[in-house]
Amino acid sequence: MLANKSYVRAYFTGKKGLKFMNKAVELDPEMYDAYLGQAIYEYYAGTLPAVVRVLAKLVISGDADKGIYYLNLIKDKGRYSANTAKLLLVEIAIQNKKYSDPALAEQYIKEIIAKYPQNPLFRFVAIIAAYQNKNYEDVRKGARDFLIKIGKEPFYKEIYIARSYTALASTYMQESNYNKAVEILEESIRATKYQEMSRWQLWNIFRLAQSYDALGQRAKALEIYKSIKNYKENWGIYDEAKKYLKTPFVAGTDIGLMSPP
Repeated sequence: MLANKSYVRAYFTGKKGLKFMNKAVELDPEMYDAYLGQAIYEYYAGTLPAVVRVLAKLVISGDADKGIYYLNLIKDKGRYSANTAKLLLVEIAIQNKKYSDPALAEQYIKEIIAKYPQNPLFRFVAIIAAYQNKNYEDVRKGARDFLIKIGKEPFYKEIYIARSYTALASTYMQESNYNKAVEILEESIRATKYQEMSRWQLWNIFRLAQSYDALGQRAKALEIYKSIKNYKENWGIYDEAKKYLKTPFVAGTDIGLMSPP
């Protein structure tokens, strides 16, 4: 629900579970795994987007710092939820500018991979962390490794095709090598032609428009920006595209996070 920006529904659904977890903590304060509900509640309630802050003031309040404190507590003392807490700390360190700590994110995700070396999701998170650390060669190596393994090794599914191309193209865009980025993004579109449109695929289409813009091919860029409106999506990618309908993307601009909204 949070991923789909259904913040109100997420709140009322989550509150039911939180009630039981809080009761468990009340009965046993050293049941550290049970603090996970409070940690998630405090952090996400404390970082609600502006559109729902009025609701927050009326019925909920949160403290992001307290949520992070609980996550660290679970990470250090939890029995079953320690890795879950660590993964949430990785996400926060990557996604939230206020708590940005790419080096810590990369450290934590490598610790998780050491425990679960066969899980491709954790390996892809490591690619995202490496990108945030500007370790672009590591990103490229990891992304190309994914493309080799997809469909050949267990758990490496087609959903990682577009993501791997996103990782590759993002590094070249950050280095202002837009010709290489265009080459990769066009290859991504061909490779995912028969897949149902995902947010990563649509994000690559958006990045292609930005790359054309940076190369001075404004007409191509505008055509793509406008076409994104035709896709039924609630990820916010068209909102990003609209920013460039009047003002072109400028070469050398930091593209920010690798992942789509």
